[in-house]
Amino acid sequence: MRFFRRRIPDHEIDAELRYHLDQLIASNLQGGMSPEEARRAALLEFGLPEPTKEACRDLRPYALATAAAGSLRQAWRGLARSPGFTTVAILTLALGTGANIALFSLVNAAVLRLIPVHEPERLVWFAPKPDEFGRMLNYPFYRSLEGDPRFDGLLCAFPAAVAAKAWNGATERVESELVSGTYFDVLGVRPYLGRLLTKDDDRVRLGHPVVVASHAYWTSHLGSDPKAIGRSIELNGAPYTLIGVAAPGFAGIEQGYPRSLFVPIQMKPAITPGWDGLDKPLIIWLWVVGRMKPGVDRAALGQELNERLHAFQEPYIQADRQLVASQRAMMRKRTLTLEPLRDAVLAARTRQHLRTLALIVMAVLLVTCANLAGLLLVRGLQRRKELATRLALGASRGRVIAHLVMESLLIGAFGGAAGLVLGGSLAPLLASQFPLLGEGSKLTVPLDFRVLGFALLLSMATSLVFGVAPAWQSTRLDLMAALKGGESGPRHSRMRHVLLAVQTGTALLLLVAAGLFATNLRRLFAFDAGFAVNRLLIAEMEPALNGYDGAQRLAFYRGLDRRLKELAGTAGSGIRAAALSNVAPISPYYWSMMFLRAGRREDKELVPRAVAVGPGYFETMGIPLRRGRLITERDDVGAQRVALISESLARRAYPGQDPIGQRFVGDLRKPLESTFEIVGVVADVQLSDPRRREGLSCVYVPYRQWPFPAQAIVVQLRLAGASEVRALELLRGVVRELDPKLGLYDVRTSEQALERTLSTERLTSWLSGFFALLAVVLVGTGLYGLVAREAAARRKEFGIRSALGADGSQLLWTLLRGVMAAVSAGLAAGLVGLVLLQPVMKGLLAGPGWEAAAVAAGALAVLVVVAVGATWGPGRGVARVETGAALRYE
Repeated sequence: MRFFRRRIPDHEIDAELRYHLDQLIASNLQGGMSPEEARRAALLEFGLPEPTKEACRDLRPYALATAAAGSLRQAWRGLARSPGFTTVAILTLALGTGANIALFSLVNAAVLRLIPVHEPERLVWFAPKPDEFGRMLNYPFYRSLEGDPRFDGLLCAFPAAVAAKAWNGATERVESELVSGTYFDVLGVRPYLGRLLTKDDDRVRLGHPVVVASHAYWTSHLGSDPKAIGRSIELNGAPYTLIGVAAPGFAGIEQGYPRSLFVPIQMKPAITPGWDGLDKPLIIWLWVVGRMKPGVDRAALGQELNERLHAFQEPYIQADRQLVASQRAMMRKRTLTLEPLRDAVLAARTRQHLRTLALIVMAVLLVTCANLAGLLLVRGLQRRKELATRLALGASRGRVIAHLVMESLLIGAFGGAAGLVLGGSLAPLLASQFPLLGEGSKLTVPLDFRVLGFALLLSMATSLVFGVAPAWQSTRLDLMAALKGGESGPRHSRMRHVLLAVQTGTALLLLVAAGLFATNLRRLFAFDAGFAVNRLLIAEMEPALNGYDGAQRLAFYRGLDRRLKELAGTAGSGIRAAALSNVAPISPYYWSMMFLRAGRREDKELVPRAVAVGPGYFETMGIPLRRGRLITERDDVGAQRVALISESLARRAYPGQDPIGQRFVGDLRKPLESTFEIVGVVADVQLSDPRRREGLSCVYVPYRQWPFPAQAIVVQLRLAGASEVRALELLRGVVRELDPKLGLYDVRTSEQALERTLSTERLTSWLSGFFALLAVVLVGTGLYGLVAREAAARRKEFGIRSALGADGSQLLWTLLRGVMAAVSAGLAAGLVGLVLLQPVMKGLLAGPGWEAAAVAAGALAVLVVVAVGATWGPGRGVARVETGAALRYE
């Protein structure tokens, strides 16, 4: 029990020390010494009693903890005596750590956090190259892989929206997932109620359909009713029996895109009416995930599966005589790899933006640490007499350094806690305003153990970074000079100047990065799309999900088109024009069409983007006509099939020829239904991604003449004077007149669509600008504090120089010479860093080279202005120093 006692009686130590001392005295007496000599010799050999007692106490098990607690109390009292310094230090550190914690929270939610399944680290995604085909394969190839001994199971899935009719009679669009019967078993997801899908459900084609609900959908739409199991849910107009509810927290395999319902993949013809794909070995549309067995080489297995894919599809490629050479080449270059499931969530561009933001916040943390190190160094110089006194009284240098580092750790703890609060509050806001995972993603940012551990590690690491060096430097004192109040030596000035150079160079990098991102964002928002982007309201609907067949859809589209045009012609409606199409502007989704000029079996790689449009589309969108005519009401079913092409396609397909009157085939499998005559040429437009200029080749065909696969129809309203809310009310009224069961979804303006598309770029631009501003403020305050400290410490020196004949400009140059050298060195190092980081920035920015030079020049100018402004006040005081007052200054 003595180990746990806080105080050990000193009388035991005293008795033992007296015993040993008496023994030495007795031995000396036996040697012939006098009593005084014997005691003096024993004390010289044994040592003074009090230091020996202290050494014995230090050997106790609790001594280290007691000393640490004492140092902590002293550090707390020291910081409490300087509330201004402590507050500034904690707030500065909170800004630096808060930025890092907020970004780490996003990365944790999007990349590190795994889906709630059994051993998610063993799950791999069958991933073709993302820039070619996305994460998709075909169903026959998936079936050929079943039973592979290297996997403990395979699953396939495909996201699809359904029109779900709730028990209250309301119909809404619900995100669902078509899955194989092995889906839940491979993932290791257990049912919350009922049962989940099994392999037996894969054998059911269209009879007795079943469905599994997520726990969130069961709670929000089914009233958490246990009796819901066995009841029917109407999907796309057909009844599905609810057989189970998945475990809480599970909402599909795609992080950030929660799914509410899970349907057997054999029900695909009913869930995606108009196209099946289950028996198409060359059509890629399916996600495949496998659970690898332990010890299997993922890279080697991926290479083998890639060879199997090529061998599997080659007979089908050779047998399909309707394929042209470009299609065969495209299919043969498909490349399959195996990626960890969590690594397949983020797009490559988003990952690059996150890496860039990580570098930016680390740079801000570096500026923060340099600023705090400068503050602690100045504080140590102000306390040099106190520190010298401690050292003179016998305190070891290590003990004094430990005390100063303890103060830094206290600042780090409080600053880290404040940064955790700041970053934890900022991360959900960033996740909601800027969907990093893409359109429609819902990224939750929990404060889990990873974030807490990162915050703790970050605060402690930064405490040591900005605390150890100043503590070491502050104890390197000339004791006699410090006790007399003398000034610090040149070592302290050099360290302060190094810290200033680090801050200045890093701030330059951040300013240039922020300027480039802002310039890039402005260019993207102002891009020339080729059509009128502003004042366009976009809405989508899917009649096929409500059971509409091809003829019914066409009739509905005609009625909707007619009513919208009548509405657009009504005075006071505020709608200038309206049109329908199957592709929304400023959207990543598009359709492609084969383009074979009449009479040819092989052609160049002409695979333009295809848009099915209605009459008035080009007038509504503001796309200029270059030659020929536009699509009109007479381009209907039964009439000559016509098409318009873009200028770039006209140049590629008919160089030096007149494309008007030429014919092309869009599908060799249906040549009669896909032969179109070109009746017009329109300007190039960029309907999808403003970050790219490819994909301008486009074909426009009347939706009444092209039986495009059943999908969403897009309504575009060109607004004149009405607000978006009023126009949306009118549109909903028209839809209710035609079919009360149909609803609109994904309603947005063109401006909102552009902002959503560029959300990641906007996030990067805004955050980099904020962090650059923060770095400039830190540099300015640090520079001001350094110059003010130098001016105050050298006031007597300046008085002597003034008395000897130095004028104000000479005194000012003496003061600022070292500071300006440090600033110049920092700016030069920053410019070198810009050159080294150019490859990183090049992948994110696109623009002329002179913009980067102009932004760098502007950043240099800003920092020069900040440096002049920060040194102006202290410098004026030195230039106007009064000789007598300065000589009397202490």
